[in-house]
Amino acid sequence: MKKKLSLLLALVMSVTMLAACGKEIDDPDSTGGDLPPVVVATTEGDDEVTTPTIDNEPAKVDETDDTTASTTAASTTASTTAATTTTAATPAATTPAATTAATTTPKVTTAATTAPSGSASIGSAEIDYSRKYGYNQLTAKEQALYKQIVNAVKERKDFVVDIDDSITQAQYDKVYLTMFYNEPQFFYLKNKPANSPRFMNGLGYLEYRYTKDETTAIQKKIDASVKSIFSKIGSNTSTFDKLVTFHDWIVLNNSFSMDGEAPTTVYGTLVLGKAQCAGYASAMQYLCNVAGIECMTVAGKNQDGESHAWNVVKVDGSWYILDTTWDDPYSSTSPKPADFITHQYFLITDSEIVNMRYFDVNITPSGVKLFKPPACTSTAMNYSRQKGYYVKSLNEAQTSLKAQIAAGKKYIEIKCSDATVYDQVVKQILNGGKTWLGTTKSLSISRDSRESTYYIQVNLS
Repeated sequence: MKKKLSLLLALVMSVTMLAACGKEIDDPDSTGGDLPPVVVATTEGDDEVTTPTIDNEPAKVDETDDTTASTTAASTTASTTAATTTTAATPAATTPAATTAATTTPKVTTAATTAPSGSASIGSAEIDYSRKYGYNQLTAKEQALYKQIVNAVKERKDFVVDIDDSITQAQYDKVYLTMFYNEPQFFYLKNKPANSPRFMNGLGYLEYRYTKDETTAIQKKIDASVKSIFSKIGSNTSTFDKLVTFHDWIVLNNSFSMDGEAPTTVYGTLVLGKAQCAGYASAMQYLCNVAGIECMTVAGKNQDGESHAWNVVKVDGSWYILDTTWDDPYSSTSPKPADFITHQYFLITDSEIVNMRYFDVNITPSGVKLFKPPACTSTAMNYSRQKGYYVKSLNEAQTSLKAQIAAGKKYIEIKCSDATVYDQVVKQILNGGKTWLGTTKSLSISRDSRESTYYIQVNLS
């Protein structure tokens, strides 16, 4: 058959968002945006491509307040592949009991009491803030304020009192937002009160999303979801494999949404299955806290000036960027398969994304500058490298992709060492890809020429 080459320039996220991503759910301001174009190519004829193309590209939205925004539309359906307890409340008989402090603010239950036999221990989502990277970038006076705010929230107080007289509005906002982005267990706390500033006349003002009883009930649902996720992790599972489990569960069990009850919180992500990027990042940090993995949530903007949130996580002594939101693909033309997932942004370096896709790193949407995240320079634990999908030549690409096909993978992926290899692979797949890969299955290729991750995914059907 005569071979035909068709190029589809996909404009993803062509609809206007109804609410600004990452805003408080009761904030009426909204604005939206379209995705940058992605070149998605298919071939017809002997290498006919019949599967719908999936645009693996971060969508972008805007917001004007300080709760971090999301820049990608996530999956269109919550999958039950990885777990079965995310979208509904677990019956009380099977829900692990939530431990409560004297003030009745719940905490995640701990270790042996809830961990299934043979699985990883379940720790507390509330870890000592003095061990957190962001806290340790604050001055002594700011650290004292951080402690005051945390204690006030845990006691469900309406005000933070006895604040150092020299604290300014700017300092209070900086400390409050550093805390807000990096204490995901406070899912019941609002970004700021609806009818007052965060700080005025020497007082810090606090407002909560839920009553104490509502918080306790929600915490039980979160605990049940965490227990289900940790049941998939063995007691000797490496940090890398734990992160894969967390990442894949979040992606497969969530749909991107700016609506819903709590899309910027762990509740929205771990229980309701609808979240924005702040929810994706908070859930990853929450699970890492429980697992004892050092992780932080970072705010910033994408290349179009729209706010976004992602994680920076420590693995084997080195820091890496991890973006579950942008690894949750979105299709503008057809429903995304429930099992479709990518690992393009799984433990990558600053040089692959900062000042290309990430800008104004850890500067909030309203301009509050937070701490500078640790440098992410190591490539050792990158997903593609760890899985054997990192290739330095066309021959290595062919070998890796064919091995993945032989292993029965429906979605095959590689990360190329540079632009030259990347272009060679794309050209080969578009011109005789089925023959080159030794498969009779139809192929579709997703790629983003703007990235320096040089990641390619091929979908087989």
